Order: sequence, then structure tokens, then C-alpha cells
Amino acid sequence: EDLPQLLKPEIYTAIQAENSVFYEDLNSNVSYLNRLMALNIKFKGADQILTKVNNLTSSLNLQGRSPLFDQRIVDLSMQIPPEYKLSGVEEKAVLKQAVKDLLPDAIIHRPKSGMMVPVQLGFRKYWQKEAKSLLLNKKSLISPYLNQSMIKDWLNYRGDTWGRYGVKLWLLASLEMWLQVHKK
Repeated sequence: EDLPQLLKPEIYTAIQAENSVFYEDLNSNVSYLNRLMALNIKFKGADQILTKVNNLTSSLNLQGRSPLFDQRIVDLSMQIPPEYKLSGVEEKAVLKQAVKDLLPDAIIHRPKSGMMVPVQLGFRKYWQKEAKSLLLNKKSLISPYLNQSMIKDWLNYRGDTWGRYGVKLWLLASLEMWLQVHKK
């Protein structure tokens, strides 16, 4: 929702002219649910969850495994008819049914939990100054693409910064740091 205002107009226009990275997956002939699953596995799973698990475990000299992302499991899940994958709004219905005698109800029916970085615990106290110096610096590598006045507004917001703009600021600061480390 903020992207059209966050990006400089010429950048947003250029992006709109390109096909989305999701285009191929969204326009395939497979069922809608399988298209969404493929997108979720490809972009959320591989690019986010598996990366976080790998970084966390390797930092402790461990090797983590994510069995639901095993290629054989993914391939099998794509062959299961969509009506068995959802039960109303309950996800992984067939998987939960398959393991119901192996796992306690508390595990099978627990709510989803994310893998958010807990920066909301003291964003203003510890991170806001650093975010300002990263994002508002004239030598910032992302500044040529962004509307600096919008970032200033987000950083100077006096309400619940985290609830309102925190994730966005965290992502922008993370991108800036990544670009600085990897610039060539």
C-alpha cells in the first residue's frame, strides 16, 4: 500500500512496466491452491524461512532440517487434490490427519507462529538513530530509489513506531546494510 509513495515516481513507473516475479506461477494451468502453494514455497519458504533456519543453526555449528520443504514432500503435496489440503480454513488438513495419532492435540491444533525479528523491543531506544543514519544518509545506496520525505515521516512518527512503520523501517535498514556489504 505504501510502495507507490515510498518509491520515487520514475522508479515505481519502471517497476510497473515489468512482469511480476509471480507472473509465471500465477498464470499456470494448475489449481489456484497449488499456484499459491508454489509461490509460498518458492518465495516465503526458500527465501525467508529456510534462510533464517540455516543462518541460525549454522551459527551454532548445527544443521537444521525442514522436512516440509524436502523436494519429495513438496512434489507429493502438489499431487494431492486441493480439497484434501484445506478443511474450511484449516491448512495442512491431510498432514494433520496423518499424524493425529503421533502428536499431541496441542501440537496439531496450535496457532501459526511467525519468525519475526523482535526489533519492536526497543526500536526507538536502540535502532531509530541507527536507522536514521542509514536511511537518510546522502550516500545511502537505496536513497536514489526512495522518497526521503516519507522515510523521515516514518522515522519521526511519535506514536507506536513499531506497530505503524517498524517492519518497513527494519526491512529498509536491512536492505541498506546488505547493499553496503555487497556493493561492488
